[in-house]
Amino acid sequence: ESSSSLDGKASLSGSSSSSSSGGAPRGQRGPRWQDLTHGEAQRLQEMYMRKRMLDRKIHWMKMQDLPNPQKEAKMTMRRKKQEEEQVRREAQEAEAGGGQMYPP
Repeated sequence: ESSSSLDGKASLSGSSSSSSSGGAPRGQRGPRWQDLTHGEAQRLQEMYMRKRMLDRKIHWMKMQDLPNPQKEAKMTMRRKKQEEEQVRREAQEAEAGGGQMYPP
C-alpha cells in the first residue's frame, strides 16, 4: 500500500513539473534567462550582484561628506570672483561719489 501511494505522489509531481513551463502558456516564450545555459545564468547573476554592490557603494559614498577637490576649487573661485566684484563696485561708488558724503 505504501509503495503504491508513493508512486502516485511521484507521478503527480513528475507530471506537474514536466507539463508546466514556468507559468507561461504554450506558444509563448518565458523569461529570457530561461534561454541561458547554467554557466551563462550563473555569470549573469554574479554580474548583477556586483552591479548592485557597486551601486550601493556609490550611493553610500555620495551620502558621505568626503572632500571633493573639484567642488572646493569651484567654490573658492566663485568666492574670489564675488569678492573682486564687491571691491570693484566699492571703487566705482567711491569714484562716482567724488568723496562727497551727502548728495548735492
